[in-house]
Amino acid sequence: MMSRRSTDTSPRVWILLTKRKFVDMILDGQKLIEIRWEGTQNLDKLKPGDYVLLIAKVADGVLGIAKIVDILVKTLNEITDEEAKLAGFSSKAELLKELQKIYQIKSLDEKYYLIKLVPLLDLRLSPVKLSRLGIDLSYWDIKGKIVSVPLSAIKKILRYVK
Repeated sequence: MMSRRSTDTSPRVWILLTKRKFVDMILDGQKLIEIRWEGTQNLDKLKPGDYVLLIAKVADGVLGIAKIVDILVKTLNEITDEEAKLAGFSSKAELLKELQKIYQIKSLDEKYYLIKLVPLLDLRLSPVKLSRLGIDLSYWDIKGKIVSVPLSAIKKILRYVK
């Protein structure tokens, strides 16, 4: 297992596309870990201190903001039942079943990033459209990737929630 610590102090902002039930669980503090396959584009650029804009559907906009507090890199074999539960699953077996649907697992030695998150801002009652942030992305621009956006996106979001 490898934990990634940041030496760069300037945070970045990323768009994280996930299922709506997982967005809800993150914002409710029930899902503290987001798990992504190592082949996910830009995943290796994430670092503790970065922010993620939580999106379930591009058309719905940003449903919340979370902060990355730690990143662990583990093989599927190394992921524990406890980590699976922190990722919103009842067991490691349930997690593996979901990951198989998404990534078509070929080996339990594949590496996955366990992104530890804390929710910061819940926007579910008034989501902020990406277009209002000056971001023009489609589902296909985001699917299977972690997408970087300007830090100013958070400042713009905060203007809309006042």
